[in-house]
Amino acid sequence: MSQKRQVPFIIVRITRFLRQMLSNRLAATGTFFLALFIFAAVAAPVLTPYSPQGTVVSGPLAAPTWVKYIYGDRGLSQNVNFADITAASVGGTTLTSSVKGVDSIDVQVSATSGGNLLVQESLNYPYTGAPNRFTGGFTVVPSGPVTNQLTNATLLVDRLDSNGQLVKQFCCLSSQKVNASTSFSQTIDSYDQSIISSLGIQGVSTPAQFIFGTPARYNYVLQITVPAGFHGEFLVSGFKLQLLGNTWGLLGTDDSGQDIFTQFVYGSRLSLYVGLVATFIGIGLGLVIGLMAGYLWDS
Repeated sequence: MSQKRQVPFIIVRITRFLRQMLSNRLAATGTFFLALFIFAAVAAPVLTPYSPQGTVVSGPLAAPTWVKYIYGDRGLSQNVNFADITAASVGGTTLTSSVKGVDSIDVQVSATSGGNLLVQESLNYPYTGAPNRFTGGFTVVPSGPVTNQLTNATLLVDRLDSNGQLVKQFCCLSSQKVNASTSFSQTIDSYDQSIISSLGIQGVSTPAQFIFGTPARYNYVLQITVPAGFHGEFLVSGFKLQLLGNTWGLLGTDDSGQDIFTQFVYGSRLSLYVGLVATFIGIGLGLVIGLMAGYLWDS
């Protein structure tokens, strides 16, 4: 007859200990949260692609995206970006263009009587709620011979109807005199006071609410005004406008627009470090005090 295999005593002790510990609700709850924090700490780079510091992912104090299933989506919005860069000319200018990337285009301009060069991206904004904030910008670099003349570069947004006709033009997000023979760039943020003043906003509206307060088709436009006799070639890059919504992710965002879920999973690492250090300190102090007490008692 074959003898039954005996389970090692250490495994029996561990099994009994776990069974006894998990039979206590408080102990079981503590074990669950400890396991959750350990998992979050180890898997943080997999659970979220964002950094816990300095990464603005959406508008400030954005609610979690799942609130729309409770309260409906009226007044809510999510992050969207303008896309599909194109170029066109207005007035006595002719141009040829070549798209170089998602937000880059190379443009050759020749103006006989002066006119405007328009670089633009479009967006069908679907939300009834306005975004919390918008950010964007562009860089223009001469990529060929350019006549040394002053031009005017203006950023604006057009609101169009369903037929593509202009309903309202919001001017200007920025406007600057530039030398066409040198590189120039611009960054914009709806929090900048200069944009509020330029748009002539009064009352409680923000630039994001003022411009994108209704679902419609919008064009984000860089208008470069060139004088008569102008000839040049430009590379327009980094041409983008991002609308930051008022809902985001699993837990929303803090007052800086940073992801709360990312801060939670990376914060669990710090919590574990603090807990382990406190445990080691407690064990070390207890061991030293216990040894001293035992030694003095025997003395």
